[in-house]
Amino acid sequence: MRSLLTVPLLLIGGVASAADNVASDYWVRVMPAAWFVGFDGDAQYTANGTAGDNLSLDDVDLANQEAGFGLEVSAKLPILFSFHAGGYVVGTDGSFTAANVDFGGQTFNSTVDSSIDLTDFYLEADLQLLDLDLVGFAIGVGYHLMNTEVSLSGGGNSATLDEDVQFPVLALRAHANLPMLTSLGAEAKVHWMELSMNDTGVSYLDATIQITWRPWEMVGFIGGYRHVAVDLSFDSPAGINAGADLDLTLSGPFLGLTAQF
Repeated sequence: MRSLLTVPLLLIGGVASAADNVASDYWVRVMPAAWFVGFDGDAQYTANGTAGDNLSLDDVDLANQEAGFGLEVSAKLPILFSFHAGGYVVGTDGSFTAANVDFGGQTFNSTVDSSIDLTDFYLEADLQLLDLDLVGFAIGVGYHLMNTEVSLSGGGNSATLDEDVQFPVLALRAHANLPMLTSLGAEAKVHWMELSMNDTGVSYLDATIQITWRPWEMVGFIGGYRHVAVDLSFDSPAGINAGADLDLTLSGPFLGLTAQF
């Protein structure tokens, strides 16, 4: 009977002491999460004198829902500044029947295997304009290193758009915690940029809403929704007279843990 009561009592004890464990209060924080991401968008890759078709991800069996992985590590200084490093890794694959599909200088027919993989890592530095237990707001700058890879193969042909792109972003963060239960709070993060640099055009938006529950001093739970919109244009990918456009939307809920010190 005692063992049956142990877990409920631990949970009640955790909630009773939770008021001291402010959801957004930390010196160092680590947040791993599983992201259940849906893929949407289109890709076009022209090379070797062959104009590429504008392929929607749905047409090439890549408009799927997959589990990806995300991680963020954060640190706050006693006054004014906070720093963040993180990223995510997502990907999916499929198979479709092609009829004169042009991609990367190759023409595909019959059964074609398709895949898309994206990794996005960032560093961010923020100025804490307001950092109270109940509310907070910060503005800063970040820098992203992204790799995108879209591949088609079948019928003896294969083509891969594999590009690395680096770009700065503007960063905004905010938090709000419940007055009577500050261990439960909400956070928002936005990374945004539109620019052209080094033969690459970048339009990027990463918007995240997160609920944090910190029932224990060092460990808690996170959950929320993330929406990433990426529009990349490459003037000189691999190939002769080459050009490529990749327009992706990645969105879906995430669940994870937070360890705060």
